Amino acid sequence: MNIIKVLPPEEAKKIAAGEIVERPASVVKELFENSIDADSTQISIYIENAGKKLIRVVDNGCGMSHEDAKTCFDNHATSKIKSLKDLEQISTFGFRGEALASISSVSQVNLTTKKKDTVGISIEYENGNFVSKKEIACADGTDLQIKNLFYNVPVRQKFLKHDETEWNKIQNLFYAISLSNLKIHFKLFHNGNMVSNLPIAKNIAERTTQIWGHETSENLVPISGERTGLRITGLISNHNFWRYGRHSIFFFVNNRWIKNSELSKALMKGYRNVLPPARFPSSILFIETDKDLVDINFHPRKEEVRFSKPGVVEKLIETSVSETLNQIISNQLSSKDPFKQPVVAKAMPGSPSDKISLDNRPFERPFDAAQKRFAQGERYYDLPEETYNLRQKAELFNRVENNISPFALSKVSIGTASKGCSNGKPQKNENIAPENNRFKIIGQLLKTYIVIENDEGLLLIDQHAAHERILYEKYLKNFEQKDGIALLFPEIIRMSEHQIDLVIKQKTFFGRQGIEIEKIGPTELALKTSPPKIESQSLKELIFEVIEFVEENEGLEEEVFRKKLNEHMHGQIACKMAIKAGDELTPETMTSLISDLQQVDNRFICVHGRPTTWKMTKTEIEKCFRRR
Repeated sequence: MNIIKVLPPEEAKKIAAGEIVERPASVVKELFENSIDADSTQISIYIENAGKKLIRVVDNGCGMSHEDAKTCFDNHATSKIKSLKDLEQISTFGFRGEALASISSVSQVNLTTKKKDTVGISIEYENGNFVSKKEIACADGTDLQIKNLFYNVPVRQKFLKHDETEWNKIQNLFYAISLSNLKIHFKLFHNGNMVSNLPIAKNIAERTTQIWGHETSENLVPISGERTGLRITGLISNHNFWRYGRHSIFFFVNNRWIKNSELSKALMKGYRNVLPPARFPSSILFIETDKDLVDINFHPRKEEVRFSKPGVVEKLIETSVSETLNQIISNQLSSKDPFKQPVVAKAMPGSPSDKISLDNRPFERPFDAAQKRFAQGERYYDLPEETYNLRQKAELFNRVENNISPFALSKVSIGTASKGCSNGKPQKNENIAPENNRFKIIGQLLKTYIVIENDEGLLLIDQHAAHERILYEKYLKNFEQKDGIALLFPEIIRMSEHQIDLVIKQKTFFGRQGIEIEKIGPTELALKTSPPKIESQSLKELIFEVIEFVEENEGLEEEVFRKKLNEHMHGQIACKMAIKAGDELTPETMTSLISDLQQVDNRFICVHGRPTTWKMTKTEIEKCFRRR
């Protein structure tokens, strides 16, 4: 008896359909792409029971002749290619001629279509077999209905997900297709209700507003990047906006929506140290490349592509995202770089001249406009009663300009602005003329946040998170061998013998961080030196935090462990040294902090994943007061 048998054609079709028709969303995709290839300007999709009961796509495209309407259900019937060579230059979405043949084998299909100046035709297929054909009066275009998907393949029907899951897949597909086809009016209906109505859009920003509303679109910014034979454009979310999943990440290659895990990883690398853990951006990235550099026939459902040089594409995405995000925060913190504006100071009463120009001084970081408005009595800080003379002001400017040490913003410089005060009474400072820039410090909120005003609205800076990031980035420049400060009396720490052993093993590492350690007993350590500006209690906490990290990561390879340990140590030191919430800052300290934040990398987020800045746009503020 023969073991190997030839399957009946109808059964072979059902099995082959699995490569094309995975779920209702797969059917929607195939029909969607056929309508786009037909040069449609209006496409409406009707879904019932998440596509399990009905998928109907209606378009106003070119339609089909009677002969083509019959032939389109045959295997490998296509108008797009004639030979294998044509695949290299294919520009349409559907081209293999397998979609309708596969779909009709696992569903009940009704096709109504009409070309211009002809009579329409209606064709029915069921279980992959032709049922009927008749002429019919209808509008130009195509109306294709897929009913009872997988009704004849119970095992496939059984493995479909819940309606909510299948519907979300369809909706996400609908968004993707509409994002890449702005010149088409799309409508989406579910169980008789219109869910989305997306008219023709002028640009991608307008389309995102149609889909997700202003709240999302206002947090998307343009991105672009270019290499030889490769170009990236689109929108990405800023550092104040994130999602809890990857459902808002879209990639398009030559305007075709694709899925690619490596591109997603490259995108996330661009957001490194920007988003909190387990948070994801929104992005719509269009990758344009030469057709011979990408294989779009790599996947049966054409959902994935293969690049001839994937590393180049991934690197371009990573660098473009990183550069765009850095530019965002630079624009928010500085409007035309106000720190480079010349300073004009009034002379003291009785001076030979009314004004003295300081333009010839090699200084690029004076007080900003906010500080000048303080001087006119429009702020809430206690300014000196005695008016600064020019020498005092020049010294102050120099102190801000030269404040480049990673420890320069330590708590030594924190406190009230009472220096030079008499009787603690605030007085106007007449020595600084206001500048006409668009950036000013409003003040300090709750002794925790620096409030900045610019043309776009308000920017809040978390003083601790921002200073922590500044210290961390500057500390990393001296990756090893940092000098510690000798303690007047050694700090004694008691811990278990196991913990003592872990610390002693890392004695050399601690020494490079400025912490000299000596074992003085089975369960006691003496700390002889400390990194600058770290208090006694914080130093103890630092040692125990490092021990915990060492215990959790002992299994890592030596080089990886050393790198992670350095990063962890630097992060903890930066946290201990940074300005704290509740510390009152002087205007000059706030100015210097903002200036330093502009100079460091990864300025969006602190070492522990919290944002350093938060933006409130003028539009958001106006909405709160119902001015919009």
